[in-house]
Amino acid sequence: VCSQKCLNGGECVKPGECLCRRGYRGDSCEHDVDECKMNLHECQPSAVCVNMLGWYYCRCKPGYKSTMHPDNTLASTCQDFDECSNGSHTCHPTAKCVNTDGGFHCTCLHKSDNNEEFLDCKLSCMLEGEEIENGIEITPKGEPCKRCTCLNGVLSCVEPQCDCSEQSNKHNKCCPQCDSKADCKHQELTHVKFHSGERWIYQCQTCECLVSVYLHYKC
Repeated sequence: VCSQKCLNGGECVKPGECLCRRGYRGDSCEHDVDECKMNLHECQPSAVCVNMLGWYYCRCKPGYKSTMHPDNTLASTCQDFDECSNGSHTCHPTAKCVNTDGGFHCTCLHKSDNNEEFLDCKLSCMLEGEEIENGIEITPKGEPCKRCTCLNGVLSCVEPQCDCSEQSNKHNKCCPQCDSKADCKHQELTHVKFHSGERWIYQCQTCECLVSVYLHYKC
């Protein structure tokens, strides 16, 4: 008798053995396969792989846009996005924006450049109407975990890389998934445990073990 309980659409093929659907693994198909981390994706160099429960998708990198999807997800082709033409660059008004593949840079013109001259040209950055001096690092309003640095007019922002193996991230408010106070138990399979940061699907809800509690998101 096949009594093994298989999750996430898995099928019991014989006692104690589940045949998992693509994207899942584990004795009861309880674990997601991270195609991005295992390099099993087919995203092009101009896109990044985003892992989801049971699948993944490709998202265009900053400076690129999808030719098929306006929201830059599920991208099959990512093309350069001209920040200079649409005004999304961060160059100071006295500098000239020059579009590049996947980005842009700011430059000051001189008399030798087609007889044009930018007087008092500044290579500082502009963000929401405010000037940021060259070389300065800021934290954008309302985004305490993001760090942005101005370099010659280009404002580059990064979010923390949460390496949970580093002790400093154990109680970092920007890396809540690294708090490993305890494991989370599966709602039905009491022998299945999840570490902080792991996700699984239960009854059409995405569950995440975060600071030792269940977080539910409706499908």
